[in-house]
Amino acid sequence: MSVWTHVNSAIRINHIRFSGQDHLSFPKAVSFDDIINGADITKCELPYGSEGSLNISVWEHPDISRIACYTVSIFGDLRDFDDEQKIIDFFKKFISDKWIRDASFTVTVSKVGRKKRVFTYTEDEDGDGQFTECFFQGADR
Repeated sequence: MSVWTHVNSAIRINHIRFSGQDHLSFPKAVSFDDIINGADITKCELPYGSEGSLNISVWEHPDISRIACYTVSIFGDLRDFDDEQKIIDFFKKFISDKWIRDASFTVTVSKVGRKKRVFTYTEDEDGDGQFTECFFQGADR
């Protein structure tokens, strides 16, 4: 029986755009079809399992005067993957160089039991942000 890790997130990112050319760049997903066609999954920046990486969807506000201009969803189901710390570390790194307005993500590992963890973005009084675990359900940590 395969181990699956399910991930769902929503990340709102502030960014100042002075022209229509001031865009942030985001990692690209690798699908199972990409792997079959010879893609090197190990070069993917997103976490991946035996059948491909997580997916990413980016919405960019069309009005360049808006500061809350990106909403990013990183989501998917990773087969033969149970390293939830790798997912947590990925999200920490993903937000590290961005101006985050709001963010949250869930990680659910289906192994023997089902383990779900929920994280939200919080800032301290100095404005430094991090993900904080706010919910845990399931098997032992």
